[in-house]
Amino acid sequence: LVNGSDFFLLLRAKELGLGEVAIVMVYVLYNLIYTLVAYPMGALSDRLGFRKVYVSGLIVFGLVYGLMATQVSITVLILLFAIYGIFTAANDAVCKAWLSKHLLADTQATGMGLYLTLNSLAFLVATAGTGFLWSLVGSAMAFSVVALLSLAAVLYFVFVPIPKTESVFVAKPVTLILEFLITFLPLIELIPTAGPLETIVTLVFSTVTLNP
Repeated sequence: LVNGSDFFLLLRAKELGLGEVAIVMVYVLYNLIYTLVAYPMGALSDRLGFRKVYVSGLIVFGLVYGLMATQVSITVLILLFAIYGIFTAANDAVCKAWLSKHLLADTQATGMGLYLTLNSLAFLVATAGTGFLWSLVGSAMAFSVVALLSLAAVLYFVFVPIPKTESVFVAKPVTLILEFLITFLPLIELIPTAGPLETIVTLVFSTVTLNP
């Protein structure tokens, strides 16, 4: 919910004095570092565990945003874009691999689809929220808030225990969501087109609960 569009990093870099050509070059540098580090990060997560590598990536993310909230030099700014590539490598593929370890074989596609859906919604919220803060209190404060929220995420992963089980049935959260929808369907029925919606949700709910 705090990792929005990378476009904010480019806008902030322009504020801090990078020219248009230099901005393109540092973004190329970021992608290059991500490409080079993605495989080693995957191998490292296999040895140390997904959680440690993922949390390390969050720390790097918070560090980059926190420092870019200040008036850093051009040299430091370029270095931060390179470091940001490490965060992406430690977050993207590692997160998906970590999730797959907690899904049963016959729910892999459903679980990954649900994750990507929620991740896209979170990205939308994070991007809109960062943009709103930027326009309201300025870029420096917006970056500071993002850095603090990422620190909160780090503390969550450090202190909140994760279940040891390697398989979590993904249909359970789907069932809960559908139960929530069915609970509020009487309100939706006030809308003339609610009939088909109720039928669809009820059928899907029956399928999920009867075929776990």
